[in-house]
Amino acid sequence: MESYSSQRRIKALYHDICGYSVGDYQSRRQFDLLIGPALRDLAGFADEFAGLRQLATSLPTPPVPGVFGGAVDKAIWTFYALSRVADVVLLPLQDLDARQSSDPPLPFGVADAAMENVLRLFGPLGMTAIPPRTFCPMFHEVVEVIEEPSMGERVEVGEVIWPGLMFGNMVFLRAGVRVFCSRAAMAPELAGLTMLHSTFHRRNRPTFDLSHGWGSSSQWGTDLRRDYAEDGMYHYNVDGKFILSQNGYTLAPHAVTDRHFRGHPIHRRSSCQEDLTPAECIELLTHRCFVRTTKPDRHRWPFDDCYSEAAIPNMP
Repeated sequence: MESYSSQRRIKALYHDICGYSVGDYQSRRQFDLLIGPALRDLAGFADEFAGLRQLATSLPTPPVPGVFGGAVDKAIWTFYALSRVADVVLLPLQDLDARQSSDPPLPFGVADAAMENVLRLFGPLGMTAIPPRTFCPMFHEVVEVIEEPSMGERVEVGEVIWPGLMFGNMVFLRAGVRVFCSRAAMAPELAGLTMLHSTFHRRNRPTFDLSHGWGSSSQWGTDLRRDYAEDGMYHYNVDGKFILSQNGYTLAPHAVTDRHFRGHPIHRRSSCQEDLTPAECIELLTHRCFVRTTKPDRHRWPFDDCYSEAAIPNMP
């Protein structure tokens, strides 16, 4: 499989894009000139990505038990590298907050160009845009909550700030959305501001993924979190070791032979989660952040958990 070669090339592309700050985009033309080479480079990966279709469903060929760096591992690392490219391409679509960022305002048209380029970059790799649909944390990352007290538990998508992307049944990128809801559904001061897990970078909120704290090379051997929508079900973090429910958790069958747990107490969850109720653990896992829970959001560890639920019907 060529995925390791792809991963290295995508890593180089990421650093090329990071060589420019948002302040360097003086016009939409300059932004397009920066993204142009990226479009050509990623289009060259299309044939290689066709070989990664095994990840388009939640039941790919598993890695050999106890063997680190198998073909599936490398494929997941390649997708993680690609998610880092997505993170930097999304930056012009994220509002500037003077309290947290010193970057200058974006010139007229740059945000529109970034929106188009998300689809232009990843479409040739077999990714498709998530269509407009009912709010669901499987498909939507909450950027801002506008409080509407009369809405009860209902959450309505008011605006799509950046598009979401699917690779087959796998969610590669959740759509960034502004939503309307009551405080009972989400607290405005939490949903768009608390620590966002399984994400490398956002402009105006803290993030944490499993690459953080590792060296400049080691961090690229990070697994992409894999969420799937298939067969009328939503499956969150399918590689998680502990299956969450409203009653607690159970050890996932695949955890017994998983490489990360060999030689370690596989039955023990992180102490970072001990003060959370089952419902709060599910909230953190599905939204990737706290949207109602007011407990501290730092030093949490949802990465070992997984959860499945019935799909939410898409209402017009």
